[in-house]
Amino acid sequence: GVGGNREGYGFSLEEVQLGSVVKNHVRASMASYSAISKPLLGYSLLEGTDFVVDNEANVLRFAP
Repeated sequence: GVGGNREGYGFSLEEVQLGSVVKNHVRASMASYSAISKPLLGYSLLEGTDFVVDNEANVLRFAP
């Protein structure tokens, strides 16, 4: 984060599927400690996809 640091590690995921989106060899990282109860998706996973954020339903909607 801004102005701070946390311990963590990076790794590569062979394949990630999110709805109709499939990405191969995705770089990922994980903090050793986090107060966040849900995982976060980075733009590197979503880059190149056609999606809309539906804030009312709290979901991502991907184009077919």
